[in-house]
Amino acid sequence: MNDRIPLFSAGPSTGNALRVTRDPEWFLVTDFLMQGLMAEGTDRYTATRLSAELGLDNRKMRDILTRVNPVQVKGRSKLYLLRDVIPHAAKYLGAPDVIDLNVERARKVKAEAELAEIELAKEREDLIQVDAVRHVWGELVIAAKSRLLSIPAKLAPVVAVEDAPASRP
Repeated sequence: MNDRIPLFSAGPSTGNALRVTRDPEWFLVTDFLMQGLMAEGTDRYTATRLSAELGLDNRKMRDILTRVNPVQVKGRSKLYLLRDVIPHAAKYLGAPDVIDLNVERARKVKAEAELAEIELAKEREDLIQVDAVRHVWGELVIAAKSRLLSIPAKLAPVVAVEDAPASRP
């Protein structure tokens, strides 16, 4: 889909890795977070409020929150930052697979290195063009075919002088 918007995000749960996703729905949730549209006093959420905001059931949210460190603990109540919870809740929110840019950069560098090796092999003449190979093989096949087709013409005079053909044992 061409109208998807790329989104770049980095958070404490992802380390310093920059991640990218192209899903507009995921963009809206994270855009809300990244642009700071939340009031300063309401940037901390309880598990119940997080489940209501993200549309997940309380049991699933508590499971997600076991992997997130709370920013504040008030008695039995723990408060979490939305930016810490979103990366862990992404797979339950219908977000697509998140692409790690470091992995993609490594893949690109590897592909560029392979292309450089191919170019070097061409310069050293270790590689042959496919069209040249096809042309030479085509000529060899045509020559072999014409020689095979000329066998009956060459053998006809020899066989014609024979009185009795050789019998098979």
